[in-house]
Amino acid sequence: MASPDWLPTMRDDLGVLSGDSYSVAQAINASGTIVGYSKNTSTGVQRAFVSYNDGSMYALITKVSNTNGWTLQAAEGINANGWIVGWGYKSGQTRAFVPAPNF
Repeated sequence: MASPDWLPTMRDDLGVLSGDSYSVAQAINASGTIVGYSKNTSTGVQRAFVSYNDGSMYALITKVSNTNGWTLQAAEGINANGWIVGWGYKSGQTRAFVPAPNF
């Protein structure tokens, strides 16, 4: 069965966030929005990302509200309304997050 034109296939390269070495897609919703993480193997820095079906990829922290004190490490899921779940650090402690969509 062929996928719709907008739906990435397992062979599609999502790219990486600027300066990073690789990315991993964790989830995709029906609109084609992909979430996951991008990592720099030299520094060990990992960042959650959101990628839209037009191919644009952003650090998730730049697309959500109320991120004061957070480091968003990985986005693990996204629903049809654009709500994203994942994990990161706040005040040095590992926490789950569900940020309000701001995109």
